[in-house]
Amino acid sequence: MTASNYLLHAEELARTFQAVSAHLNPGGYFIFDMNTIYGLAVYWQRFPYNLNQDTEDYLALMGTAYDYELDTAEVRFIMFEREGARWRASMKSTANAAIIWTTFC
Repeated sequence: MTASNYLLHAEELARTFQAVSAHLNPGGYFIFDMNTIYGLAVYWQRFPYNLNQDTEDYLALMGTAYDYELDTAEVRFIMFEREGARWRASMKSTANAAIIWTTFC
């Protein structure tokens, strides 16, 4: 599985689409999500942190940042697990990506 938002080069994106095309059934759909400059530069700046609690024992904090001059994005995840009356950070992860802006013909 390829995370389309974390490909660093246009060639990687092209290879991803070629591989999908080779495996997709005729008439099938390929559904994916990709960030836009607006989403990174505006929306991420308005809401740089997001807190989700899927169950009463686990929650996740996501922090986002976009550097317009370097055209890079960063997502930081911290997962918390309840241990009695306390919460413990059970996993930390950071993903960085260069943003690819290209046109495919």
